[in-house]
Amino acid sequence: MDIVVKKVGGKGEVVIPERMRKELGLKKDSAVEFILIKNAIMLVPAKKNFKEMVGLFSNKGVKNIRELDIIAKELMAGV
Repeated sequence: MDIVVKKVGGKGEVVIPERMRKELGLKKDSAVEFILIKNAIMLVPAKKNFKEMVGLFSNKGVKNIRELDIIAKELMAGV
């Protein structure tokens, strides 16, 4: 899991690190979804279904929806 700390700007903006933007294929004007999971926010490219989201995390060792669910639960638990 790659963790980067950023500050929230005056209008609520947060800069996504370049390497993460590249990994997710995010370019200027790309749409993203913010998913609130208890005490965490998951940001994913818009219009991705859950199966496609697993693909986005495959280089992090996630092989299926169950493993992605485990990551989400860890986020909720503050791990």
